[in-house]
Amino acid sequence: MRLSKGFSATDCHLTPCDNFPCKNQERCENIGSGRNCNCKEGYTGKDCEKTPCSGSPCNNGGFCSIQNLLKQKTCNITPCLKDWIFYIATFSCYWIDIRKANWSSANEICQSKRPSFVYIQTLDEIKWLEHINEDVWVGGREINNQYRWHSIEYNYTIHNLSYSWTPNEPGEFNRDYCVQLWKRNESFLLDITACYYEKRFICKTTNIPGF
Repeated sequence: MRLSKGFSATDCHLTPCDNFPCKNQERCENIGSGRNCNCKEGYTGKDCEKTPCSGSPCNNGGFCSIQNLLKQKTCNITPCLKDWIFYIATFSCYWIDIRKANWSSANEICQSKRPSFVYIQTLDEIKWLEHINEDVWVGGREINNQYRWHSIEYNYTIHNLSYSWTPNEPGEFNRDYCVQLWKRNESFLLDITACYYEKRFICKTTNIPGF
């Protein structure tokens, strides 16, 4: 049986909309052999992938959030201290240091600012940090034959984020190895390397003034 363009499966029963191609819960409509995503106001792109917050529309350090009911953007003043960056998905503030230090020194610097060495909770958080164009230290280190986040806010093993590791990592457990975000092509992955290397690093806190 010859399939029409855009259709699949042996009986041509799968349409272009059956794989739910439209983003942000927008509705897909089959049109002939193709499809169309019906984007609500403020959402654009072939798959409605561009949201009202795409392109960082807020000025003066404000962060953009989308009201779930109306799907409209709201600009809010960042709750973080000066030079810190707010990420609404984790409701945390991040300090991305321009200096380079070994892992232990970076950990001391983060503690001196009274947050923690950054700990990663989701793959989206890694993707959000991908604008950094080089490898950076994060707060993971080998402790008792497992890699754990070295944070008073989040002291858990990193194994539950196995999808975020570089393939075949962590390959060995060594107290002299620490965890970095390794820049691979345009993406970040968790990776282990010797703690004495000097790299940029990230601090993080959920202790936000006024909240």
